[in-house]
Amino acid sequence: FIPPFVLTFMCGYVFTDVFCEGNIVWGGVAAVAACFLGSVIGALLAFCRARYMTRDLVQLFSKRYVLVRAVDRAIDRNGFRVMLMLRLCPFIPFNALNYIGGITAIRWETFVLTLVGILPLQILTVVMGATADFLVTHSSSTAATTNS
Repeated sequence: FIPPFVLTFMCGYVFTDVFCEGNIVWGGVAAVAACFLGSVIGALLAFCRARYMTRDLVQLFSKRYVLVRAVDRAIDRNGFRVMLMLRLCPFIPFNALNYIGGITAIRWETFVLTLVGILPLQILTVVMGATADFLVTHSSSTAATTNS
């Protein structure tokens, strides 16, 4: 298991250094596009897995437990707002939200629209990786000119 933060950071570093030959802008754009596409595919797979394998169990629990029923109703009524706010929170794991979306009553179209909430953190992480490449390249050239 590799944390998504590390993968996204390395994607920014690699895309900037290898594919875009040091161009931070194009490397960053390509890395964000690749990371977001991979995240969307993974989120949809997790959503479908949870929806078709465990949704019946949640419906059974919602009959027994008031809290489960209240959460399911809240996401059913205000699904976009709730899921988007949860996606914007960096402390809630991305994969957990995918499974939560799958087991609740949120529509899949709404679920897909909420994926835009992962973009700010992905952009920040990719930019950090892209500038890490820039800093490594320029600090080594600066150190070489200083020592000579």
